[in-house]
Amino acid sequence: SLSVPGGENPHLSRIFEETLRSLELQVEIIRNRGAFQSPEGERVRRASASLYGVPSAECENYAAQILSRPRESSSGQEPKPISSWQACQILREYLEFEGLSSWRVEVGRSARSYVDLSKQRLLVGDRSYSEKYVQRLLNHEIRGHIFRGANGLNQGPVLGPLFGHGLAGYTATEEGLAMHAESLG
Repeated sequence: SLSVPGGENPHLSRIFEETLRSLELQVEIIRNRGAFQSPEGERVRRASASLYGVPSAECENYAAQILSRPRESSSGQEPKPISSWQACQILREYLEFEGLSSWRVEVGRSARSYVDLSKQRLLVGDRSYSEKYVQRLLNHEIRGHIFRGANGLNQGPVLGPLFGHGLAGYTATEEGLAMHAESLG
């Protein structure tokens, strides 16, 4: 068991305790990933529910409605795909425009795109993109994750590291905000 810093400040101590518990749940999920029907799978479900919550029946019904909608079909000629390198350039220019030129944008080794806050970089999946999808990446990864992380890191030497990487339970809220940002643009 780890000792939790915070000393005489009960508020700071509670933040550290909640963050530690969140990290323990994430480790439990990672240790048991891929096990769906076994006791390990049940551990993943319990840890996920504790970490991220369980959607309401109303939320599940709404998600089912969205997923059952027909996909938009494009009419006419398909637009030329954008390479991962071109997507990086577009996203890099946007970060510079927003005054975040210290953040790096690189092509990652997988098809998945994500933000690595500890290294202040956005890894763009190594694949081709539509123009619409590059806009989604900008909204989700930059406006949703990088803006929050950069704002947190700018909260001073004591709170910056905590707020920059997120407090316990921030993941579900941040993903929700990032997805909302996607829908705006």
